[in-house]
Amino acid sequence: MKSKRNRTGTLVFVVCLSVSTSALALNVSTHRLVNRHAARTTAFFSDYLREVLGVGQGVDTILERDGMRLSVEAWLEEGGIREDDLPRSLYHFHDPLKPWERAGLHLGLRRFTSSVKWMQERDQGGLFAANWSWHDARRVYYEALTEPDSRRREALWADLFRGLGQIMHLVVDASVPEHTRNDPHPIGGVSQRGSYEYWISGEHATPPREEQFVAKYLSAPIGFIEEILDVAPPAGEPVATVPIARLIDADRYDGSNPHVTVGVDPRAPAAAGLAEIANANFFSENTLRGEYPYPNEQGLVPARSTTPLGRVRRYFSRPAEQGLLPASPLRAECAAEAYYWRGELIQPPPYPCVDAAVWEETARHMLPRAVGYARGVLEYFFRGSLRVNTSRMRLGSPFLQIDNLTGEEMSGVFEVFGRPDVLTGEGRERTGVINGGAAATIAPHRSVVLPITYLQPEHLTPWQILVFRGRIGLEEDAVAAQVFAVPHVIILQTTHTADLRETCGTTFEYPYWSREEWCDWRPTTEMVTLGELITNRSANVMARVFVTPYRQGDEFQLDGVSMPGGVWQRKADEPDPRAFRMRPGAAQTLTVQLIDGTVVTSRVYGSISAYATASKSYTFSRAGDDPPWHVSARRFTQVHMSSHPSYRVVSISGHPNPTDVRTDRYSVPFLVDILRVEGNLPNPRYTQYWTDYANVYWMAPPGGPVLLQEPLRTEFAALTFGPVPRVPLEAVLERNYRFGELDFIRTFVTRESLPSTLTVIGRRPVGS
Repeated sequence: MKSKRNRTGTLVFVVCLSVSTSALALNVSTHRLVNRHAARTTAFFSDYLREVLGVGQGVDTILERDGMRLSVEAWLEEGGIREDDLPRSLYHFHDPLKPWERAGLHLGLRRFTSSVKWMQERDQGGLFAANWSWHDARRVYYEALTEPDSRRREALWADLFRGLGQIMHLVVDASVPEHTRNDPHPIGGVSQRGSYEYWISGEHATPPREEQFVAKYLSAPIGFIEEILDVAPPAGEPVATVPIARLIDADRYDGSNPHVTVGVDPRAPAAAGLAEIANANFFSENTLRGEYPYPNEQGLVPARSTTPLGRVRRYFSRPAEQGLLPASPLRAECAAEAYYWRGELIQPPPYPCVDAAVWEETARHMLPRAVGYARGVLEYFFRGSLRVNTSRMRLGSPFLQIDNLTGEEMSGVFEVFGRPDVLTGEGRERTGVINGGAAATIAPHRSVVLPITYLQPEHLTPWQILVFRGRIGLEEDAVAAQVFAVPHVIILQTTHTADLRETCGTTFEYPYWSREEWCDWRPTTEMVTLGELITNRSANVMARVFVTPYRQGDEFQLDGVSMPGGVWQRKADEPDPRAFRMRPGAAQTLTVQLIDGTVVTSRVYGSISAYATASKSYTFSRAGDDPPWHVSARRFTQVHMSSHPSYRVVSISGHPNPTDVRTDRYSVPFLVDILRVEGNLPNPRYTQYWTDYANVYWMAPPGGPVLLQEPLRTEFAALTFGPVPRVPLEAVLERNYRFGELDFIRTFVTRESLPSTLTVIGRRPVGS
């Protein structure tokens, strides 16, 4: 009879496999729910999609693929459904007490690949026609990040989330005891209420029941101790090399230590794989007679006797003190029932069995863990966390600072792509080559500064995405990304106006040696400086803006609002200030501190002053040249403009920098006109001379230069001079960018046309 029963059992397996492969797993409606709530209860996931990857609406983003328009969340659900496509479900078993090569479903002479290996199988093709492994998800992820065509990229994103949903399905199946104990449980598949999976799907068959089901089993996920994802694969394992396999089997439970599958309390995470927890703590439909070391009958306590539908049934419970998950009931006993198949007795009474009460207790423990471990798939896949912190210039070359925010070392290639808004949607253009295309390594929670070569993309945009491809921790072919607009501010001073104090006078030298009228113009404390703070506006990037030194009476405004004490401090989510106005008493420095700690400073100063004279004199040529004596009149003006480290002088008083012009006109009187602008000195200046030469004596007058004869005296008195020249007191400066800085700004900060000039004006008193 025993051999016949075994033969019949094998036949049952085959028949049921042909009738319904979904009987081998949680039904697709349950996988849909579990995947949905794994995504919803992962606090970071939707924010990560929006803020890190630029997927606009997070899990609610609609993605179209082959005419199907589903949200990210719905594509995860779709993956949970499609992983049961025939005959993929045969690869959803893993026995944690066997070597991974032999841990899959074993039916007769056929052994199928274990789910931990199937999850990472690089070629799932053949009959399945498509690959949906972990490595395929990584490949599609990279393509979705870098694909130029927006419609093709949208389809890739849909494939990614469907693929992750299929991987989540494999992890969730490890919560089903039958899937961890080589139990295809075909008998239950024939009846809608005859197995754990069908019982579960019946529990959420209607909207009201689904709401109750979610509240009872899925709303409070139980995760795992994350250190299991730091465990390397078994020595020599050729396929399941990524630690994601540890969500199913962490190799902690060996059949003698079931306590490792339980946390400090039944609701706490454990340092074990989901298959290990299910195998050690719960019976399955056809492994109730000691086929596995745990659970066993030792310590079981009769819980109650009932008479459902007139049948006598006893239940057995496991108390909490046994170091396993407490279960009441853990197992039932069918004392008055028998299983027949085609008229032949398969299970004579009494025999150990399971029923709805047992399934409910199993679900109470395992479904919250199914959600928690499925959530772990998303958290591990998107664990790479980067930040482009700031830009730097070294030896005239641009650099990017990249921060590794994860607790794992990252070693691989970094790429930067622009995200321009083109007519067909957001595009992708390679912006620059980082580190010459060579790999770079960043230690956990550390930074690296890497050179970048700009590629001058067709469409300039500050919106970028940094893409990493390489090793993260123990995973060799990982991918990570971060959308960014480099936190950056440009301090642009546009005008500086200073009221000037005028001082004039007349100077004589006895007896008629010279006469000079002069004026001097110096800035007073009445100065006004205007400018702009230019940022990439991707977000509020400024934390603090202040001027130093700040003195009593100085004025500092941002966007028309006075800042007492010369300081603006961020309080909440108010927008970054844009325009500044200062009325300083002297040279000051404007400092902007960004939210990432970067400090940008700029000297805010524009000093302009002038000195001018009108004079006449006679001059003696001591060299004895002819003529030795002459009488002249001269006008002279000089304008001083203080230098600015970020600007170069374009012009002073309307004359370009540099200018050096001398004009000689030979006539009577003899005129020389000299105009010079010099901008390469610490104090750029404008100088102009006008000189008139009068009639001269060819011989020295009797008595020498002091006792002038009347003709020379008359000539000196008659010589016209003046007035004191008053040229425009204005200087125009142009922003001077360092090598590569303008390329950086146009690529990463703003494509707007920036104000490029600073105008410095000196205002003379009215009427002067």
